[in-house]
Amino acid sequence: MLKCNIGYLMVDHKIKTITELVNLTGLSRDTLTKIRDHSKLETVKLDTYLKLCDFFKCNLSDLIEYIPKEDSE
Repeated sequence: MLKCNIGYLMVDHKIKTITELVNLTGLSRDTLTKIRDHSKLETVKLDTYLKLCDFFKCNLSDLIEYIPKEDSE
């Protein structure tokens, strides 16, 4: 499972809304909403994540976290 920490980064950079982030990054509202809502994060292009990393001046691992599924055994 992928988890995105965009909400924390937005708070750290005093960005209050997705609209503000859209205006600052030039990324689409739909894409940023998908990322914020953790909706199918694996379908977002790597280039989008890299643009966010450049904007927030962070590493990819600061933005996206991989959480392995628990083994059912």
